[in-house]
Formats: sequence, C-alpha cells, structure tokens
Amino acid sequence: MDAVVTCEHCKTIVKNKYVLKTHLKSNKKCLELRGLCLETCFTCEGCHASILSNSVLLSHQNICKDYMKLHYEKLLRKQEHDYEEETTALKLYVSKLETKIEQQNVEIVTKDLTISKLETKIELLEKQLDELQDRYYKMIQTTTQVVVEPSGKTVNKLRTILSTTHTFDKFNVPKMLKKFREKYTSEMFDKGLKALADTIRDELLYLDEKFMAICTDPSRRKFKMFDSNGNVIEDTNAIRLLETIVDAVLPVLKETYSSKMKKLEDEYHEDKRNGVENAFDRNVTKCEKVDRLNIEYLFFAKHEQNTPFLEQLSISLYKKL
Repeated sequence: MDAVVTCEHCKTIVKNKYVLKTHLKSNKKCLELRGLCLETCFTCEGCHASILSNSVLLSHQNICKDYMKLHYEKLLRKQEHDYEEETTALKLYVSKLETKIEQQNVEIVTKDLTISKLETKIELLEKQLDELQDRYYKMIQTTTQVVVEPSGKTVNKLRTILSTTHTFDKFNVPKMLKKFREKYTSEMFDKGLKALADTIRDELLYLDEKFMAICTDPSRRKFKMFDSNGNVIEDTNAIRLLETIVDAVLPVLKETYSSKMKKLEDEYHEDKRNGVENAFDRNVTKCEKVDRLNIEYLFFAKHEQNTPFLEQLSISLYKKL
C-alpha cells in the first residue's frame, strides 16, 4: 500500500502519488501558489471560473448567481425576439387580409354593377320577347288550321293518343320526380326551354305509348287530357297540367342550377389560383347565362308568367297530335 504524500508547494497531505499528481494539476490554491492557472475547457459563463469537469460545471451553475442572471437575461431576450417575430408575422397577415378584403369589396362593387346591367338587359329582353310572342301567335293564327270534328269522333281520336290510365289525377309525384331526376341532365339545362318541354313530354307525359296530355290548339294554348273516369278535360294554358307535374320538375331544376353555379364557382377559384387573365369577367358571363335560364325555369309553372315555356310545350305536344 502506498504511503501518504505531502504536497511540497501547499503542504496538503494526500493518499498517494497518483492523487498528488491530480492535485498538482487541479487544485486551485496549489496552482496559485505556484503561479499557474487551471488548464480546462470548462468555464462558467457567469463568473468565468474555470471548472475541472462538465459535471462539476453543471453543479456550479445551479448556485452561481452571475450565471443565473445571465441565463434569465438570455431567456428574456429570446422571448422578446420571438414576440417581435410573431408581431411582424401578424402584421403581415393583417396586411394581406386587408388587401384581400379590398379586392373582395372591388369584386362586390363590380358584381353589383353587373347585376344592375343584367336587370336592364332582362327588362329589354322581356319587351323583345313579348313582341316576338305577339308576332308568333299572329303567324300561328294565320297559318294553322285546327280541324274541328264532331264530338264523338274527336273523343275517339283522343283515345288513340291520350292515356285513360296514366291521368293527371293519378300522377305519382315521387315516382316521376325520381324518373325526371335520372333523365334531366346539365346539358339539357343549357339547351333552354325547348329541351325542358321535350323532356317533360317524353319522360313525364308519355307512358305505355300514350300521352297524359296533348295540345290541340297551340295558338290559343288549349290542352286536352282524360281524368281517371274517362272524361275529357280541356285545360287552357295547361294550368291543371303544370300544377300536377310541378313538384316532379321544379326540385330537379333547382338542384341542377345549384350544381352548375357551384361548378362555376370552383372553376373561378381555380382560374384565380392559376392567374388566368379576366377570370372574374369570364365567370360573370357564364353565371349570367345560367341565371337567365334559371329565371325562365322558375316561372315555367306560374300562370301569366310562363308564356315562353307554354309556347315550347304547346309546340312540343302539338307535334304528337
């Protein structure tokens, strides 16, 4: 066993020569007496004391006031920096949001102007349509000869065309709604009132090779149909006929309109993302066309407001007479 050893510089007694070797390298008091400094890479950032090892440095920092003060000052500076970054980011977001709101306000004003122009156009078109209808009916009256047969022959002729089982007073709305929804397409919507009249004729009024109703006089818009008792019903302006079928048609028209407008909205946002030039004006033009059609469709079953549709339905059914 090694004998105890005394340091010749500071007279400290240690267990053996190995401990003495460590003592000579690390003991601060001994090093100071010899005019030396502790050689280490571990230094306290607060008090700048040299520390022998990392573990001792960590223990020292837990009680060093200078280090703790420096540590909290760093934390505060980091928090201030983070706060400034968040504030800058928030200001940038608010600025972008304000810019977007301004753009939307401009779009709203533009749309309002467009709507105003459309309303003016609609008024003009309505006047033009009334004039065209008057000219059309005058032409029909001068070119169409309606054959009036004795009542017995007329009823017999109607029985070859009209159904006595598929009648307006037995019209199955849920069934026909489902059928019309399956047959009426977005492309038909785009084709206007003629396509609507033809689809109603073929899908709702024609069953078992006979019609539920027929037009016998398009110039005066007179329709005929049987009731379930076999009686001939004359329906001027198709008021009873349209009241019968409206619930099988109008929901599909509304669904189709909503679907088309949603598609146009999606296309508009896609064009904006892709930077398409005049994306807004192009979208407005497309929406105008769909809106004009939709206005006509909404009034197709309203008496005194559905003349354009009645014109198409009368011609469509008269062709089958």
